[in-house]
Amino acid sequence: MYNKTMKSFLFFLTLSFTVVISLFGQNSSTPALFKNLILKSDTLEFSLTKDTISSKGIKYLYFYYAHPDETCELSLFPDTAAHISKLELLNSSDFAKSDSLVFVNQKYYKLKVKFANLSKSRFLSFMFSAKIQGTEKPVIQEVKLLPYTHTSIGFFPGNEELFIGEEKIFDLTSNNSENIRLTGEWVSGEGINYRISERNGQLRVHLIPNALGQHQVTLRLQTNAPFITNSKEISYNLPPITQSFKIKASRLAFLGIDKKEITYEDDARKNGIEIQLDNHRQLILGKTYRIEEQEQAGGSLIAELFTKSYLTNDRVLCIFRPYSLHRTTAGYLYIKDGDDSRFITNIAITPKTSINSIQVMHEGQDWSPNQNVYPGETVEVKLEGDGFHKAKFHWEDVTDITPDTLMRNETQCYFKLKVPLDINKHRVALFNYGVNTGYGLSVKEYQTPRPLDFVTLNYGTGTRSLSKINPTVIQRNTINDITIGFDNTKIDANNKLYGKQYLDVEIRVLGKSGELIEMKSVKNLVICPENSPRSVYYKDKACTNSDLQLNTLLSNKTYKLSDFSKIQLEFKEQSDKYTEPAFSKQVEINLQRATVFDMDVSFPAGLMIQNLGKTQSEKDAFAQYNIDNTAYQLEYNAYLKELELWTATPSGSKPTFDKTAPVKPTKASFTDNLGGISLALIVQFSFPDPEKVGQSKPYRLGAGFLAINAFNFSQSAQRDLAAVILASLYPIKPGKLFSLPIHLGFGYKFQDKIPFLMLSPGIGVRF
Repeated sequence: MYNKTMKSFLFFLTLSFTVVISLFGQNSSTPALFKNLILKSDTLEFSLTKDTISSKGIKYLYFYYAHPDETCELSLFPDTAAHISKLELLNSSDFAKSDSLVFVNQKYYKLKVKFANLSKSRFLSFMFSAKIQGTEKPVIQEVKLLPYTHTSIGFFPGNEELFIGEEKIFDLTSNNSENIRLTGEWVSGEGINYRISERNGQLRVHLIPNALGQHQVTLRLQTNAPFITNSKEISYNLPPITQSFKIKASRLAFLGIDKKEITYEDDARKNGIEIQLDNHRQLILGKTYRIEEQEQAGGSLIAELFTKSYLTNDRVLCIFRPYSLHRTTAGYLYIKDGDDSRFITNIAITPKTSINSIQVMHEGQDWSPNQNVYPGETVEVKLEGDGFHKAKFHWEDVTDITPDTLMRNETQCYFKLKVPLDINKHRVALFNYGVNTGYGLSVKEYQTPRPLDFVTLNYGTGTRSLSKINPTVIQRNTINDITIGFDNTKIDANNKLYGKQYLDVEIRVLGKSGELIEMKSVKNLVICPENSPRSVYYKDKACTNSDLQLNTLLSNKTYKLSDFSKIQLEFKEQSDKYTEPAFSKQVEINLQRATVFDMDVSFPAGLMIQNLGKTQSEKDAFAQYNIDNTAYQLEYNAYLKELELWTATPSGSKPTFDKTAPVKPTKASFTDNLGGISLALIVQFSFPDPEKVGQSKPYRLGAGFLAINAFNFSQSAQRDLAAVILASLYPIKPGKLFSLPIHLGFGYKFQDKIPFLMLSPGIGVRF
C-alpha cells in the first residue's frame, strides 16, 4: 500500500513538474519583455506576432533576405508591465549595429542592424538585455531568427553523350551559388556517379559513367540557408534535378599516371623512371609498350613503358623511358602493343633545366649580354633556356626584389636584383635547388667619370673646388704658388659610387704678350675614393695621396712672373678608362696687379702752357722798360725847360724832342701757348681693369721731365726744362708701341723758375 502511494505521489509530482516546465518553456518562447518585434527587410516586414515558425519545439522569427549582408530595421514594442528602464541589444559577430537603440516617443525602440553573410550564419538570434525597475540583475531575452532566401539551380548540358571511364564536367546555373552546400564527395548513382564543385564562383557537376546504355542522373542538392515551403515548413533540400545521358563504351581506356611531369635527360633514357599506372584487365604484366602521339600506326616514339609489378592500391608499377619531348596540351599519348593502340594516357615530358644565356638591363638602358653589375645598383636579369618552370633559382649575396608581374615561363625567367653596397664578392653565383649552375654575374667596381668637383685649386685666395672656379681668373697679387689638391671623400658620396678617377693635367705658362714660356704635362693621376663603402676594394699603389705644387714642376716660378702673364691649367679625365663621356675643364689664371709701373716717352705738340707768375725774360723786359721810361721822362722834362727858356727869349732854333715813348711790354708778348714739338720722359702708373684680362683703364698717373720746345728750332723759340706731374688720358686704345695720349698736368720750369699748368696732345712710345 505504501509503495502504491509513493508511486502515485511520484507520478503526480513528475506530471506537475512536466506541466510547469512545459508552461515555462511556452512562456519563454514568447518574449516577455515585448508586445511585438518588427523586422523590416527592404520592402518586406516581419513581426514576432505573425511571422514565426516552430522547429523541434523552438520558435523562430523568420524573414526573407535578398543579399547575404542585408541591412534591416528593427522596431521593439515593450510591454508596459515589464517596467523596462534600460534596454540593450547585445553585440554579436553575426551582425553590426548601424546606429544606437533609440526610444521613439516613449512608445517603441528603433535600431538598424547589418548582417554578415546570412547564407553562412548558424544559430542566429537577437539577445536583449533589459534592466527592470526594482531589480538589480538585468533580464536577458533571446529572439531566435531564421533567415531564408530563394535559391534556384539549373542543369543544361549541351552534349548528352558520355563515355565509360571518362570524367565529364558541366556548368550549373544558379541565382545564389553561395547558398549551395558543397561537400565535394562523389555520389553513387545507377549508371552515373556525380559530385558538385565550385571554381571561381561557378558551380560545376562532375559526371563519371559506369554502365552502358541510357541512364539518368539525379542531382539532390541542399542549401546553407533554408527556405519556407508553402505549408510553412523549413526545408534545406532543393528540388531534385534529373538529366538523361546516353553512355557509350570508349574505344580506348584512359590510364592515369601518378606523375604529372618527367624530365627528359640521359639517365632517364638509359635506366628509366618508376611510375604508377592505373590497372586495367587488358594490361599485361612484364611487357614493353610503345608510347606515341598518334593513334594510327607509324607514329614517332615518345617513350617506352615496361609493366613491372602489381601494387596493392590497384595500380601497376612501371618503368618509363622517355625518348622525346611532349606537352600535355599537345594531346593524348597512346599506349601501343606494336602498332595497335591499347590505352591512352597523358604526361608532360620536358627538358632538363638548362640556361642558354643571361642578359642584364641596367636602369635606363637596354638588355645587354654584358653580365657586369655594380655595388648599390638595381638591375633586371633575364635568363633564357629550357625547363625553367620546374627550377628553383636563388642568387647568392644579392637581394631578390622580383615583383610578381615579371614574366616567368618554361623558356624565360626574369629577376629584379638589388646589389648591396658592401658586397664582398666579385661574382654572384646562381643556384638551382642549392646547386651551383655555373652561371652568375660579375661584380665590378664603379669606374664612372665624376664631375671635377673633387679637384681643388689654391692660387693664393684659398682652396676652392674646381667646379666653382670660373674659366678665367684675374689674380691681383703675386702668385706665390699654385696647389692642385683632391678631396677623396667627395668621389663616393650620398650612396652614389663613381670609383677611381684617372686624370691628366696640362700646364702652360704664357708671357704678357701671349708667347709660350713653358709647358708641362702631368699624366696618369689616380684619385682613389675614401670613406666609401668600397674603400677596401680601391686600394692601389698608384693612388695619388698628396697635393701637386706647380713650382716644384715649373722652372719659371709663379712668383717671378711679370704682369699680364698667364697660367693655363687643363684638367682632363682619361676617356679610355670609362664607358661614359669624360669631363674636362680649363682654367686660365691671369696675373694682373692693381697698378703697373712703366716709363713712357712722348712728344707733346702744341703745348698749351699757363704760367703761374712771370718768367725771367718778362722780368728783364719790364726792368729795361722802367729804365728807358725814366730816361725818357728826364729827357722830356729837360726839353720842357729848354722850351720855356726859348719861349721867354727866343734865340736860335726852337728846341725839339722825339716824343716816341718806350712801349710797355705785356704778358702776351712772352707767352708761346702753341709751341713746337716737345719731349716728355714720364714714369707713370697704369691701372689694369679688374674685370677685363690684359686691358687697363684709359687713364694713367705719372711724373717726369718735360723739355719744352725741344724740337722748335726758330730763333724766337723759348726752350726750357721742367719737372711735371701728369694725368694722361688715352681715348684711343693704345697699341703695343705707340699711343695718342692727352696730357694734363702741373710743372715747374727750371730756367724761368716758375710753376705752370699744361694741356697737350702727344704721340707716346712705350718701353
